This record gives sequence, structure tokens and C-alpha cells, in this order.
Amino acid sequence: MELKISKNDWNDFNINKPLCNEHKLLLTYFGGITERWNETGVSWLLNLNSALTLEDAEEGFHGWEDYIADMSNDEEFESYIIPNDYIAFAFEANGNMTLYHKNNSSIIMLAHDHCFEHISPLDGYPEYTIYRMNDCPNFVAWVEEVAKQEISRLIG
Repeated sequence: MELKISKNDWNDFNINKPLCNEHKLLLTYFGGITERWNETGVSWLLNLNSALTLEDAEEGFHGWEDYIADMSNDEEFESYIIPNDYIAFAFEANGNMTLYHKNNSSIIMLAHDHCFEHISPLDGYPEYTIYRMNDCPNFVAWVEEVAKQEISRLIG
């Protein structure tokens, strides 16, 4: 699926953050998700404080850079992820977060504390650091998967 978006779609909505076009478009219709817990079934929204909100979306790793460096202390490994190239948009209560790349919307997850089965360590990164989401290449795929999960939850 490809979304065709023009800047006119959000001209009346003040977005002063470097979000991807798809995120900006979504925010013109939907304010985001806050305070999810006690989910039943499969949900990528499990235990999130927020997801997709303009207020919480931020560049970078929110102070987790030192943790990533410490966990990746192998002298032969040099981190190739530049935190400020990413927008964090989904935040778990425990500090895990999901991010997308500002230019290509590819998805990564910073997960220092998890038991997820839908993620795999990003090439070269150790467990409990940076992951790719299996079968979720970009922001639109993430939104579509969450929508499918919610529809399934609502209609059984």
C-alpha cells in the first residue's frame, strides 16, 4: 500500500517536529493512543504509555545512548545507528520504545526489557538493545498491524 500525501493535507495542523509524512497525515485524523495495559491476546500496544501522539514523539533514544554503548562494548563493534535520525513514537512503561527513521520510515525497537517474539536483534547489536520488527518494514506497516490487532480484539 502506498499513501499519496501532499503538504496541503496537514497545512491547518501545526506540526513542528520532523515526523514522516504518514505520521503527520495520521495525526490530522487521530490524536494517538495513551495508557494501554492489561491487554488480552497479541497486541503491540501492550503496556504502552503512549503511541503515535504528537506531544510524545521525539527525535533520538531519550537518554538510552549510554546504555546501548555499554551493552555493545565489543571493541570490534561500532554502532551504525544514529539516534537523531529516528523518531520515537511508541513508549512502554518500562522504557522500551519503537522508532522510525525520519527519511525512509524503517522501524526499529529499543527493547532493554522484553519477552517479545516479533522482534529480532538488529544486525550486530546484542540482545536487549536495538531490534528490527519481524515482517514490519516501516511506519505504515506498524500502524496497519496495530489496526489489525485492535480489530481482531474488538470483533473476536
